[in-house]
Amino acid sequence: MSETQAGAEALETHNAILRKGLSKKLIENFNYHPAILPASRKLGKTNPHYGDNTAHFMPIIHYLEPHLKWLDISQIALAGDEEMTEQCSICELIGPDGLLIADTFRVGLMLVMPQTVFPAQYHDATESLFVLSGKLVHHQPGHEELILQAGTTLFHDSFDIHEMRTQNQPLLAVYAWTGEIASAPLLA
Repeated sequence: MSETQAGAEALETHNAILRKGLSKKLIENFNYHPAILPASRKLGKTNPHYGDNTAHFMPIIHYLEPHLKWLDISQIALAGDEEMTEQCSICELIGPDGLLIADTFRVGLMLVMPQTVFPAQYHDATESLFVLSGKLVHHQPGHEELILQAGTTLFHDSFDIHEMRTQNQPLLAVYAWTGEIASAPLLA
């Protein structure tokens, strides 16, 4: 057996264990109920825009799709912004409110409709954002504006003020928070 075949078999075994473990965790976690919101209904529209270096994530996301609990972003962040209800959904995969429970970090998906503006904000947690599809324009005071596309990662330290806007395609990104994960973002 070649090294490539052995690696492929190991990956397939790894994926099977993850699928079985996730299914078991979903059955055990009776308080977790999948939910669909206006923005999350557009998850399928992200497919044409993912990049080559993120394509391997999309089958996993589509496998999980029936089990995902999408939250209105105003339930988590920027409370009171009704427009964001239609424009952005968050799905915590791992964390205090996730499919898998963890109390020291949060990892999830963020789905944002085209031409959506996130006003200047900051939060206690450190944050990384990995773009799976779409494009995001990021601005941080004192820094050059960045355009992030599929396969790029962004990091914010605690209390870094930042603002973002999507471009002409839906944005699908993986976010991760560490540190003070209980505090919601605040408008700057």
